Amino acid sequence: MTRVWIAATLGLFVIMHPVEPRAAGNAYQLDVAKSRVTIAVGKSGAFSFLGHKHEVSGPIESASLDIDLDDLSRSHISIAIATASLKVSGVDEPAADRPKVQATMESDEVLDVARFPRITFESTSIAANRPAATAFDVVVAGPLTVRDVTRPISVTVHVELAERSLTANGRLSVKQTEFGIKPISVGGAVAVKDKLDIAFTIAAQR
Repeated sequence: MTRVWIAATLGLFVIMHPVEPRAAGNAYQLDVAKSRVTIAVGKSGAFSFLGHKHEVSGPIESASLDIDLDDLSRSHISIAIATASLKVSGVDEPAADRPKVQATMESDEVLDVARFPRITFESTSIAANRPAATAFDVVVAGPLTVRDVTRPISVTVHVELAERSLTANGRLSVKQTEFGIKPISVGGAVAVKDKLDIAFTIAAQR
């Protein structure tokens, strides 16, 4: 009797609260080998002509990509980047300096990778007037979290579609101080800029 009552209750719940059907093929799988983020760190200060700029690059660790091509506003994405995977590149960086710059970036002065292992982003809105084409731009907005500090961002992303894959490229700028990071300086005369220029590529398949 109890089983009959449970079955009837579940049936009534389904009738009263039907699950909205989802379009097939919305989910894309991240291609980690082709998905990457690059961060350019400039210089400031009275002697900023000294020294060199820094470039940091690393893979996008994971992503959830639910893309509704019929109505892009119903799409949703989330991204995670492992802070320990970000590495100082050889661009404008003498080989002898890289270990020290890498150690500083990983320290509690900057990313503090021991305490904050991931940088995350989750979309709250995606706006686009998608033309009948395989390439178009969307504006993606949502919270970016670095060192457990969350700030809203908005970025224009260029999307290119193939039959069963997509590639998305975007650029944005953020300030380190907005996430509780004080830009590193050397003797007060040379410092890295507060603003970071970030470029990313996301490749995915379904």
